[in-house]
Amino acid sequence: MIYSLKRLESGLIVTFYEPLYTISSAIHNGGIGFRDGFFVIYVDKNYSANAYEDLRSFAMHHALENHVGFMTAAWNLYYHKEGIVKVYANIGLDNLCVPGEDCLKNKTVGTVNIYVLIDHPLSTVGLINALCTAMEAKAYALTKLTGAPSTTSDACMVSSIKGEEDFAGSATDVGRNIGVAVRKIIEEGVRSYLLRDWLSDA
Repeated sequence: MIYSLKRLESGLIVTFYEPLYTISSAIHNGGIGFRDGFFVIYVDKNYSANAYEDLRSFAMHHALENHVGFMTAAWNLYYHKEGIVKVYANIGLDNLCVPGEDCLKNKTVGTVNIYVLIDHPLSTVGLINALCTAMEAKAYALTKLTGAPSTTSDACMVSSIKGEEDFAGSATDVGRNIGVAVRKIIEEGVRSYLLRDWLSDA
């Protein structure tokens, strides 16, 4: 799996050399289908503009019509490779939330965006299975370290070669690779976040 990664002051652009089968919760080119890559726009924590329009404008300006688009106020980027899986993430933890509790009162901005690239031929079922595994790993790592499995604005994406493999759960090699990579990247992000808070209070 070959792709290019370009860092900008305003964000990040990752372009696949060949379209990959992708599932995503992003509001720009989300859903499921073949995508040419993904991009991330960095915004201020007080951002209150039209996300749909800003994502569309960024895509048009950079000729990214078939890229998945994300937005985050977490101006960082974490990376981990485990076997056939590569994971990138933006991690901000200012609005942690436990699903089912009252999170509407939490107006702070923070998000955990996870982008998983799998060098393995997955079917539609396999791609969804891989997404489940990634989210399970994220929820476990965050809960273990912070007491909450997510923030109120998390987003995710999983991309792979299109194939016939239906299984990507924790009992498979690809699922284990996903779990290890996601957990390690979350652990690194949480450590950095806690260190930032400690230094700011020192």
